[in-house]
Amino acid sequence: MATEKLFEDRFFDHLNKSDDSDEEGEDGNQIKCEYFQECAEFVELLELGDSCFSDRGEFDQCYCTDCHSERGDDDFYTRGNPPSKYAIPIGWARFGLDVQKHKLKGLKIDENWHVAFHGTRIESIADILDNGHLAIPGDVALGGTKLSERIGHFTDDWKPNGFDTKQIFVSPTIRYAGTDAYACPVRVTNLENDEVLYNARVAFQVWIRPKSYKVHKQTIGAKNRIDPVFSNDVLEWSTKERAAVVPYGLLVKVNDPDDDDVTLNVQRR
Repeated sequence: MATEKLFEDRFFDHLNKSDDSDEEGEDGNQIKCEYFQECAEFVELLELGDSCFSDRGEFDQCYCTDCHSERGDDDFYTRGNPPSKYAIPIGWARFGLDVQKHKLKGLKIDENWHVAFHGTRIESIADILDNGHLAIPGDVALGGTKLSERIGHFTDDWKPNGFDTKQIFVSPTIRYAGTDAYACPVRVTNLENDEVLYNARVAFQVWIRPKSYKVHKQTIGAKNRIDPVFSNDVLEWSTKERAAVVPYGLLVKVNDPDDDDVTLNVQRR
């Protein structure tokens, strides 16, 4: 299993490769982990289509505790210029997205951009993948639904003076981006007998351009420290610059015992 650093470097090698390259890829990234397979089953339930994801799953990665330990990865790495630390999303599985390379040429993402995470609703995934960028509260999604801030996050009616809620919010750690205020959990049930099979939540792993965002303290009313490395004062990054945030991985977490605030059922046949 490739270590995180080698894995990410290979991702950037692919990103920088010419579109007309006739070099043949490997046979794919066959992850046999049971936890990863359960997450993959959930992704299939979402019916997003194979075109959204990288070929042969070559940029998929399992971050369950067993796979993370087997690789010998650190819990944190740095990327970008200036260097910025980000946390490995331990307990989640990543499904690499089909990044449109022609839109990113000349941006030097591999050298300059930072890594972050964006938790989202299940219902928002398809729109994000179709549009290629993250949404801002107030946007109108396909079908006419107006997007709003999640309960638990600052809103126009509950916020400090001068705080702008109409931005894209990301975090250097999934411990924050994966909270209920961002990554709303859903319950997966059996269609035949309504048996609860597992709970799930989703997020995106993204690149974000340095100097495009501001760093804030957490805005979900947390009383205790959320991440062992990052202070609560630097957990939230915000930007109004849509093109400065590029999703490159769909993250899934299942069977979280803390997922009590379930708002949507997804049924498996």
